Amino acid sequence: MKMSGRSLVLGFMLAAVFGCSKLETLPQPYTTVRSDKQRVAVRLEDASRSQEWAQGQTQFSLNLFREIEKASADGNLLISPHSLTSALAMLYAGSTGDVETAMAGALHFFQPQAEFHSTANAIDSDIATRTQTSAGFTLQIENAVWTDTHAKPLASFLDTLGENYGAGVNQTDFLGDPEGSRKAINEWVSDKTEGKILELFGGGAIKKSTVLALTNAVYLDAKWKNKFEARDTAPAPFYLKSGTQISVSTMSQSATFDYAEDETVQAVELAYANEDFGFLIMLPKEGKESAFAEALSVEQLGKITGSLQSIWTKVTLPKFEFSWNGVSTKEYLQALGMPVSGFSGILPPEYGPLDVESVSHKTWISVDEEGTKAAAATGITMGVTSAGPSPDVIKVNRPFYFLIRDRKTSAILFLGHLMNPTEK
Repeated sequence: MKMSGRSLVLGFMLAAVFGCSKLETLPQPYTTVRSDKQRVAVRLEDASRSQEWAQGQTQFSLNLFREIEKASADGNLLISPHSLTSALAMLYAGSTGDVETAMAGALHFFQPQAEFHSTANAIDSDIATRTQTSAGFTLQIENAVWTDTHAKPLASFLDTLGENYGAGVNQTDFLGDPEGSRKAINEWVSDKTEGKILELFGGGAIKKSTVLALTNAVYLDAKWKNKFEARDTAPAPFYLKSGTQISVSTMSQSATFDYAEDETVQAVELAYANEDFGFLIMLPKEGKESAFAEALSVEQLGKITGSLQSIWTKVTLPKFEFSWNGVSTKEYLQALGMPVSGFSGILPPEYGPLDVESVSHKTWISVDEEGTKAAAATGITMGVTSAGPSPDVIKVNRPFYFLIRDRKTSAILFLGHLMNPTEK
């Protein structure tokens, strides 16, 4: 499904889902089981619920981002909070009891299950309404669940996915052909991300013991409101964390931008063609990198975005493109306190509870004169237990944080840290 809009925010998508006990035959090697429940059309009328949901997503994203940064402090980093939340929300639908409570606490899912899923659906529906007819913005987001051919998911699980996430359950032969199943899922992800995420699950990720896999795929192509002129792009210095100076292809534009500043950071937001969305750059001041990183929080982000004011200035920004491979995402989630075993709300009791075998999260982004392109995919496999004066020029010429957000709901689609524009 395609949506048109302005920022890189990952949302759930509108899609009708049919047939709890029906099997829809698809090209091999899988078939799809769908719920009888159609996706519920929910309007975003309660602002407090959506704000609470977005605050939880932001807190979880920042916590996870910090855990990952500990292991990749000198490399480029990009996660998609919305893609992760989409996949984990589907897993949340299969949690009960103590596992449900622990998962909600670790991931900051503040609302009860039914309300949480309904709010997520309402936010996605709102994003779809505001972007589907917007020129210069394409957003493609898909959710899917994959089970072994011998497994029959609970109707309650299918209904939650059908009503809120538009996700059918694809049945494949994990037991008899784990490698064929892995390739089929990877091909699905590659297709949904325009070939930018080629191998979500690496060799051996799908095993004979795998019973279920959850996937989310996102692709975004967003044009700037005001494009950079290619003739103004030229080599310019960029200063790495080490202090080393390198030369990178740097864009330049004088225009009206939303800008904010405090004692630790300069923030400037570049609008997309759909002005509901933006690319927010957070450039720590020299010598204040650690102070900014340590203070980065939901409250701090709120202060920054709440202080943005339109000014006329010149922005220089390096062109960049890179991929990030989150091979250890399960361990990072565990470090936050997320349970990885005992999920009993997905399959009938005779199967026993399911355990998380692996969590894979991969992203890609490209920023140039035309705009931003980005892709993300998340996969979970499961098995049976075992303010100041306005600057004349804003030179983005050293490592900076960035996020792509929906200004209305505050949902974050992508959150990144660019350390080296030449690093792919």
